[in-house]
Amino acid sequence: MADDPARTYGDADIAWLLGSRLGGYLITDQEDGTTVYRLFHDALRMALREQWRDLLARPDPGMAGG
Repeated sequence: MADDPARTYGDADIAWLLGSRLGGYLITDQEDGTTVYRLFHDALRMALREQWRDLLARPDPGMAGG
């Protein structure tokens, strides 16, 4: 989320962000052994680019809801 390398964010900043309405737009990820928070649309974009065939595949009839 942070693009400014001169600015650092602490636990209080993260707690505020996750408690705000913006927290609903974030997903948790790991980078170099550190928990990071990313915008969910970045993950959606990656899935649509790289896994679109899987998303279009027919669901397994044995799966619940399929």
